[in-house]
Amino acid sequence: MLNFWLQDLRNALQHSKRLHSFDYWRSFAVLTVVVGHFGDPHLMRGSTMDLAYLMSGALVSHDMLLAIQKNPDGKLSWLTFYWRRAFKILPSYWCFLALGSLWLYFFVKPFAPQHLIAWHEWPQYLLFWRNYAAPPARLPFEHLWSLCVEEHCYWLLPFILWGFKRLSRPAADGVYYLLIWIFLIILLRALCNIYGIAEWQNYTHNRLDAFLWGVLLAVLQVYHASKLKLFLDKRRYFFIGLALIGVALFAQPDFDEHGAILRTVAPVAWFLVIIGSYNFSWKPFYILRVAAYYSYNIYLWHYLFLPWIIYHYGQTTLGFGIYLALTLLSGWLFTSTIDQPFLKLRRQVLKK
Repeated sequence: MLNFWLQDLRNALQHSKRLHSFDYWRSFAVLTVVVGHFGDPHLMRGSTMDLAYLMSGALVSHDMLLAIQKNPDGKLSWLTFYWRRAFKILPSYWCFLALGSLWLYFFVKPFAPQHLIAWHEWPQYLLFWRNYAAPPARLPFEHLWSLCVEEHCYWLLPFILWGFKRLSRPAADGVYYLLIWIFLIILLRALCNIYGIAEWQNYTHNRLDAFLWGVLLAVLQVYHASKLKLFLDKRRYFFIGLALIGVALFAQPDFDEHGAILRTVAPVAWFLVIIGSYNFSWKPFYILRVAAYYSYNIYLWHYLFLPWIIYHYGQTTLGFGIYLALTLLSGWLFTSTIDQPFLKLRRQVLKK
C-alpha cells in the first residue's frame, strides 16, 4: 500500500533530467515562506518568491526553446503547453479553493468570518486576477497572489518566445533580447515606484523580471551549454549571490511592501546562486527533494490553517508543530490524490 503512494515520488526523483539543486532551492523557497508566515512574516519572503519565479521560468521555457533550436521554422504547440500547465496547476488549485472555503465556513467563520471569500470576489480567484484586485484581504487566500503572477507569466511567455523565434540569430542575439526585456521591466518598476502608480509588489509587472531571468537561464542551457559549463558550480558565484541578497535586504528590508531595490537585485542574486550550485547534490538533502515534489500543495494549503491555529494555540511551539504537521500532511495528501492522477491523465490526453 505504501509503495502505491510513493511510486510516483520515486519515479519523479529518479528522472535523469531532474536537477537536484533545483529541488533543494524549490524546497528552500517554499519552506521559508511556510515558516515565515507563522512567525516572522518578513523572513526572506520577498526574495524567495523571486527564486521560485526564476526556477519556474527556466523549467517551463526550456522545452519550448529546445523545440525552437531543433526546428527554427517549425510551429510551437502552445495548445500542448497550456494543456500541460492546466493539468498541473488547476486541479489542486480549484480543489484548494473549494475545500478550503468549506473548512473556513465550518471551523473559522464563528470567530473570524472576515476570512471567507465574498461571492462577488470569486472571479478574482478562479480567473487569476486577485493580485490586481482591491481589498479587503482574505488572509487564508492572500498568498494566492503569487499563483496569479505565475499564471500571467505563462500567458506572456508565448509573446516573449514569439519575438525570440523571429530573431535572425537566436543563438547570438537571444541573450541580449532577454536582457532588454528584463531592463524594460526594471525600468517600468522604477517608474511605478517614483510616481506611486501600480507599485505594489504583488502586481505581475513588478515581478516579471524574476521569471525572465529564468527564461534567460534556459536560453543559456539550450543555446550556450558548452560556455555555461565554464561557469557552473563555481563557488564564488554562489557566495556573490548570497552577498548580494544580504546587501539588498540591508539596503531595503522587506518591511517595505514595494521593495523596488530588493525586487531588482534578488533575481540577479538568485541567478548567481543557482549557477554556483547547479550540479550540487548531497544525500542528506534527499528530504528536501521529497519536499520539493510536494511543494505546490504545501504552499497552497499552509496559510489556510493559520487563523484556526493562532486562535486556539497562539504562536506557540505546540501551535507551530500542529501547523507544520497539517501543512505537510496536506501537501502529501493532495499531491497523491489530485496532482498525480491528473498528471497521469495529462499523459494520456497528450498522447492522443
